This record gives sequence, C-alpha cells and structure tokens, in this order.
Amino acid sequence: MFLLFGGMGFMNMRLMIAGVHAGPNRAILFFSVLFICFVVAAIVSQVWFHRRIISEFHYDGSTLQFRTIGLQEPQFRPLADIAYIREWKGKGGPLGYLLQFQDKQKLYLEFSVSNAIALANRLRTHLGS
Repeated sequence: MFLLFGGMGFMNMRLMIAGVHAGPNRAILFFSVLFICFVVAAIVSQVWFHRRIISEFHYDGSTLQFRTIGLQEPQFRPLADIAYIREWKGKGGPLGYLLQFQDKQKLYLEFSVSNAIALANRLRTHLGS
C-alpha cells in the first residue's frame, strides 16, 4: 500500500510540475494538491494502524509483552491497564480481538497470531475476577 500510494503521489507530483511549466491552470493545480494530501493521509493512516496490530506477544500472568507490525521494540503493559477486551469485527466477520487500555490506547490482536484465542480467553478470565 505504501508503494502504491507513494507511486501515485510521485506521478501526480511530476504531472503537477510539468503542468506548471505549460501554464497556470488553477483547477488542475488545486486537484493535484488535494490528491497529494490524500496520498499523504493514506500513508499516515497505514503507519498509524500498523503500530496497533500485535504481531507477537508474551504473557506471564501479570504483564503483557508485545510487538506490533509497525514497532519492533518490545512494549510492556501490566494487566491492570486493560480496560476491556472485545471481538474485533470487519466487513467479512470477526478478525480477532480489540484490547483497550485505561489510557484509551487500542491494540488489535488478529486470529492469525499464534495462541491469540488462548490469550484473549486468559485475559478475559483475569479481567472477570
């Protein structure tokens, strides 16, 4: 997605620069700048979302250690910080679990991550007690 949006933005920038040399056309310039803003927003939203998808985790009973797709450094959160866990659903049905913390940070745990269902069940049991 990054390459697609980046390539589209690069092509649009080249066309915009070529259009400036041919003569000013405010409508084309406006839509070109608007498109560049859309491309930047799409790339930023992808980076933001990848920083919230858990790719690997370790659970020791009191602390959740995890890595996300966007950040490879391990992060630690005590279980007391978890506000709730619920199913994460997309247009095609359930995708995994949403973990929301007391500070409103959200993390997404996909079913494809090994032992995701077991972790969600253990965390729900811990939160229920």
